[in-house]
Amino acid sequence: MRGIIAAIALAAAVTGTASAAAPDAKIDAIRMQLFYQTSGTLSADMTPTPDGWANTVIGEGRAREPADDMIVSVVLSSEAEAVSLDPPVTLIVRGENNMVLAKRVFESVYLRHHRVVLPLFVTGIGCVGPVIAEASFAGQKTVSKVSLLCNE
Repeated sequence: MRGIIAAIALAAAVTGTASAAAPDAKIDAIRMQLFYQTSGTLSADMTPTPDGWANTVIGEGRAREPADDMIVSVVLSSEAEAVSLDPPVTLIVRGENNMVLAKRVFESVYLRHHRVVLPLFVTGIGCVGPVIAEASFAGQKTVSKVSLLCNE
């Protein structure tokens, strides 16, 4: 009888440890959007079409208006209706030669209605070349890339 009780207690302890280690949310996507200087609006997400964003500073290429800044955001979701995330969410944007263009660490994140979108404003990106955004949370990592070139 003691052996059965010990086995049940061990199974409960192992199951409890495994579920406690599982993250409460997952990274769904990274979005990269130009901030249009004329209207103050945002472009569509550039990540599905990472090339062709040349000369954004003068509103050419895929850009509808002049844009020298962008919003990079990470989208997280959860099966829970509402959850407070314990580990921080980190969002880093890098340019050529791995140079950090912007970084933000979200220490306290609250998801409501199953999702949250966390923004990072990146300035002076008009002719920066390749841009790589990396989001990390609870052992998860997602990377998105776009190319912002200027044709001479």
